[in-house]
Amino acid sequence: MIKVYLLLFLFVLFSCSKEQIPSIEKSQVASIESKADSVEADIPSPIPSEPTGPQTTEDKIPTDNSESIPVTETLEETEDGYRMITWWDLFSKPEFLYYKEMEAAYEADPNFYPSSLPPAPGINSGISGLKVRIPGFIVGVDTDPDNFSKISSFLFVPYQGACIHVPPPPTNQTIFSTFEESFQSDPYTPYWLYGTIYTEEGDNGIAAYSYTLVGDRLEIYTE
Repeated sequence: MIKVYLLLFLFVLFSCSKEQIPSIEKSQVASIESKADSVEADIPSPIPSEPTGPQTTEDKIPTDNSESIPVTETLEETEDGYRMITWWDLFSKPEFLYYKEMEAAYEADPNFYPSSLPPAPGINSGISGLKVRIPGFIVGVDTDPDNFSKISSFLFVPYQGACIHVPPPPTNQTIFSTFEESFQSDPYTPYWLYGTIYTEEGDNGIAAYSYTLVGDRLEIYTE
């Protein structure tokens, strides 16, 4: 009889063990799946970045040109009757507006890249015949045969070394100037050039130009 009870006890014990094993495994699997779902839910999904600024050239370039007018339209005369102009004033109006728009676009976005080419170089006929004063550098053309350090005609340009060390500027950024008497000059010194400017195209072999200026005097540049 004792043997029978012992066998029954072992049978029950064995049966309970078999039933508990699969239930434990299912519980573990359910727990793992639950944790996996939780981790997956914590991973942020990629969000496409939205544009943060203008995306077209039309958006980048201001369309209001009401204030973008050549300064020559409002130039004031100096005490001695000369109107002070800048190299901006030698551009045609389409060029002036184009470069002003580009300047504003670059200030708004340093990575801006223009989608159109600038207009062909033109002239500003509004300044022809005016007595003007303009700053720049000298590129000698005709020298005095008795003193090669003196010149009587020259190209006047906006930056040092033009036509010599670097390519010449556009024709409307080059002035051919003449003086009655020769004078000594320095190509590395900036000057104020005084005289009467005209819209007259030409080419002296060194560079082409769109303006001539009959010189009255030169002064070393000061602000």
